[in-house]
Amino acid sequence: MPEHFAYPADASLAAWVPLSVLGPESIGRVRGARFQGVVARLAAGASAEQLQAELNGIVSRIAAEFPENRGWVSVSVSSLRTSIVGDVSRPLTLVFGGVLLVLLIACANVAGLLLARATARQRELAVRAALGAGRGRITRQLLTESVVLALGGGALGVLLALWTLRAIGASDLGVPRADLVRIDAPVLLFAVALSLVAGALFGVLPSLRATGASLIGALRAGTSGSVGVGGQLRQLLVVAQVALAVMLVTAAALTTKSFARLQAVDLGFNPDQALFVEMSVGDRYETDVANRAYYQAVLDAIAEVPGVAAVGAIRDLPTRGMGESGTVRIAGVTDTPETRPLAQFHQVSRDYFRAMQIPLRRGRAFAAADRMDAPPVAIVDEEFARRNFPDDDPTTHALRFGETDVPIIGVVASVRQGGAAEPFAPTVYLHAQQSFRRRMSIVVRTAGEPLALADAVRQAIWRVDEQQTITSVATLDDVMGRSVSRPRLLASLFAMFGALGLTLGALGVYGVLAFGVTQRRPEIGVRMALGASPGSVRRMVVRQGLVLAVAGVAIGVLGAIAMTRSIQSVLYDVQALDVSTLVQVALVVVGAALLASWLPARRATSIDPAVALRSD
Repeated sequence: MPEHFAYPADASLAAWVPLSVLGPESIGRVRGARFQGVVARLAAGASAEQLQAELNGIVSRIAAEFPENRGWVSVSVSSLRTSIVGDVSRPLTLVFGGVLLVLLIACANVAGLLLARATARQRELAVRAALGAGRGRITRQLLTESVVLALGGGALGVLLALWTLRAIGASDLGVPRADLVRIDAPVLLFAVALSLVAGALFGVLPSLRATGASLIGALRAGTSGSVGVGGQLRQLLVVAQVALAVMLVTAAALTTKSFARLQAVDLGFNPDQALFVEMSVGDRYETDVANRAYYQAVLDAIAEVPGVAAVGAIRDLPTRGMGESGTVRIAGVTDTPETRPLAQFHQVSRDYFRAMQIPLRRGRAFAAADRMDAPPVAIVDEEFARRNFPDDDPTTHALRFGETDVPIIGVVASVRQGGAAEPFAPTVYLHAQQSFRRRMSIVVRTAGEPLALADAVRQAIWRVDEQQTITSVATLDDVMGRSVSRPRLLASLFAMFGALGLTLGALGVYGVLAFGVTQRRPEIGVRMALGASPGSVRRMVVRQGLVLAVAGVAIGVLGAIAMTRSIQSVLYDVQALDVSTLVQVALVVVGAALLASWLPARRATSIDPAVALRSD
């Protein structure tokens, strides 16, 4: 296959083997075990809906022929693209929305600065118009200046994007095909187009305001720049910035709270101080007995490594597979295929629960006496016990596989097999020596730093068989961390967006008030000359900033309430309409606005009345 071929979506896969050459012990032969995914290319003119209907008909016919299939009455059909990247489309769309909000805040901020600059240049522009420059000419000049400014910012943004992509490439963010993202010609063209749009967006208001001012009034204004202030426009832009900042900070607060709660979830096991090793026996040995003996020899060799507290194995480690799912029969219970409970099945070694520190709630764990030639036994989790034995002791019952009754010898704590955000699923654990699978993940519980024993664990495996391939070695913490990499990325990005939005909003308030203080120097000088105290002048300036901030917060809260509907799907254990979060965000934004207002207020009280009056 080509170098970058990766299906299933795992870049570490290097070889593919036909399903037909695998041994009978490698594939479940039970109708209740449904774990295969099928890829099909539609015929010309066929639709996914037609395929769905046809497959449902096939499944129904099989269910009529085989009772074990009656609980399986439909097939899920989706596009291959959706199956690979579909679960990240919503988070990436939200991230793109956050980027656009930051861009809008930046445009509003720059538009306010350019409005102030255009006000200061009113006399210059009026002279140009008096000398024959038409409004179109002046408008083109101002828009050109805006576009040049935007293109400069766009070029800097592309450089920052190059650095960001390198950081993304060096980390595992859990985003499918992230390693293939490049800044190529289409991306550069998009950056140029976006810069031109941004330049026009924040340049059109100042240019229209400047060319719409009265020529005679501007010429009579002298040098004070008091004509055509455009204060209302600047204030509206500040209100818009604050409103957008509230929306971004709300998204940041919700995603951060969601991630914090996700991190605090009880997984059912302890990932600290544990090493994960992935390997597969394949068809290395001729008989199933030899394969089982080999796996046990590997586990025994690792257990002898100094610093190893316990070692266990499972086919599918939590977050790396859901095991085999199917219906289960309870011995002594009259049922039908439709009423049989569903469960996940996992093959584990004797000390798996000790290595994962999964608490034993009742009965006993697997023991050395539970050998391949001993009567089979099973352990269930609390979720299975709760659903099927709500008022009884599970260890007094047995599960039926075919014609064999397998006693339940213990109950262990439930594990979030699919990850922290997934609910507990009823689970049955079988002893790997009695229900063998060729691919197993090994968990090594260590007394110290897990990675410090990585080489010793590899050497222990190779002492048993020097040709054994080890596909992955990592700490269990890292494995669990990768399972929440997307929520972490989303929370980090929105935290950055929220900080940017809050900073830009505060700068907008500061810019408007600072420019207003400059414009109102004569007025402030008169007020202070007539006896106004510095405190009253400060309160006047701060009050103006507070009014703008409160107006922006009110609009922003309404926008945040509307926005949170789209963000609910990526939150865990957090309601999108979280009143406490909205109140906290409003207080933070108002506090930032007050801080931004205080600096111009202090500047206003430093004005010398005599100097201010003489300057007019």
